[in-house]
Amino acid sequence: MYSLLMAFSLIVTMTSVVQQVTSDVFTSVTLIKDMVLKEREIVDRIQESTQRLVSNGYSQLTRFYHKRLATINSRNFSREIERLNHPNGIYLIIKEFFEDYIPLRKYLTDYESANIESILSEVAGEQDMEGARESLIRLQEVYNLQPREMAKGNYLNYKGPELSASDVYLIGKTAFTIEKYPQAVQWLTTAVDLMSKDIAITGPYVETPSFGMISTGNTAFLTDAQTYLGRSLLRVGDQENARKLYMSLVTDDIENKNIQTLGYELKSVGTVEIGQNQVITKFYNLCQQQSKTSEPTSMDSRLRCRFAYILLPYYRFHEEILSNTPYISMFYDVITSTDAERIKKDSSAIGLTRGKISPGLLNETTSSFRTSHVTFLSDEKSEAAAFLSRRISYLTHLDASKQAAEPHQVVNYGLGGHYALHLDVFLEERAEMKARFENYGNRMATFLIYLTDVERGGSTAFPGADLVVSPTKGNAVFWYSFTPDGEIDHLTEHAGCPVVIGEKWIINKWIWTYGNTFTRRCGLKPNASQLDIEREMYSGYTGKHKKQRD
Repeated sequence: MYSLLMAFSLIVTMTSVVQQVTSDVFTSVTLIKDMVLKEREIVDRIQESTQRLVSNGYSQLTRFYHKRLATINSRNFSREIERLNHPNGIYLIIKEFFEDYIPLRKYLTDYESANIESILSEVAGEQDMEGARESLIRLQEVYNLQPREMAKGNYLNYKGPELSASDVYLIGKTAFTIEKYPQAVQWLTTAVDLMSKDIAITGPYVETPSFGMISTGNTAFLTDAQTYLGRSLLRVGDQENARKLYMSLVTDDIENKNIQTLGYELKSVGTVEIGQNQVITKFYNLCQQQSKTSEPTSMDSRLRCRFAYILLPYYRFHEEILSNTPYISMFYDVITSTDAERIKKDSSAIGLTRGKISPGLLNETTSSFRTSHVTFLSDEKSEAAAFLSRRISYLTHLDASKQAAEPHQVVNYGLGGHYALHLDVFLEERAEMKARFENYGNRMATFLIYLTDVERGGSTAFPGADLVVSPTKGNAVFWYSFTPDGEIDHLTEHAGCPVVIGEKWIINKWIWTYGNTFTRRCGLKPNASQLDIEREMYSGYTGKHKKQRD
């Protein structure tokens, strides 16, 4: 008894650490796979780290271990990994780990242990659950998906596991919280329909830090969904239906606080202005098309396919000029499957971390602006990376060595993984970053290689050029972020479309202005395009030398 009291005293007097653990598992499919495949190792490490508590009578921990081990032993791993190609499959595995580990996190709330903190960061938590819901909302918005079909597992005719009514409700509630009101109306309407058809079903309550105790299905749960639906309808301007919903609810339960909130908002909340600029609209349209190059009716005659030579005439690569202004081209079969796997392996060995946006040196931050995990792979750390740097130099005629370019950035995307519209160059609002790299200039060009095929979604869109490139393993997109006369080319603003089906890996090489001052030449005329310059530089490109021979 004394030892049990001592253990209890130890726990209640410790600073709360474990409950503050955050994880970003949802932003990397690789981390999600590791969570599933390595859970036995995770559970064993937790058990070892909490052995003292177990020996002092904490039977709850023992029950947790036995429950998870039973789940692990019965899991069909090949089927689970296959399910992770589908958004609902990812969502449900995150949900399983989040809900099943809630008791453990609760028991260890005041148990101070850096080791436990590190271990639990590998397991999906509340932050991942919220991120997963927001990712599904993003897919809905970008690809114009219908929640009713998403709940059935139907994403653009790709079928997967279904979502429960409670899942649909919580996604709708999240949409309301992040002020995506049109999307919230669709999710909550679907949730109300699903729960109304099976109102007798009740399920276990699940405790969530954001939403409190949640039941999987009962009258109160339906009422909550209806009130949030009414509040969402108000904000999209449908006051009539919001009022009808309120009147149908208030007669049954006038004391319900959610119903009271809806009644108050009917008197005080107006329509929320929901604007979307033309660039975002075009971006969404491009993502929905998956792949698009120039229209034949308006095609520039200089847009063509050609061979890019590397040292020897017979060692050449196919290059397709996608856009002249801005200059964007695509190289085919730049990297072999073997080298792609080596780069992924080398990157995983170094360790992937949550992708950040960096407005400045001291305030780099994670953001829904980007959902991915990244690492930087230098030529010294990877033979495959060094080989790739040399190949990029040969293909682009630019210096891509460490003296004139950044290390390769390797990126693995997560559920609905995306990177919002951005320029690669450092603008004035990123002055700290410009200062950090003042000895290198700015990012003059980008060479982006796809390390995996993505079945649906994951394209790279350039709204300013009205084109979108579908990710194909081994292919690369290359563009200059500056015009030949040294001005930032804002038409190169681009974004990674959310991944719908499959897993996306890419590798970026950012090439600097300093070190390439004399490799990328200026044109003979002030307004010369990149193709004009190449016409002047490279023989055999336009027939100029043929005329001289004649």
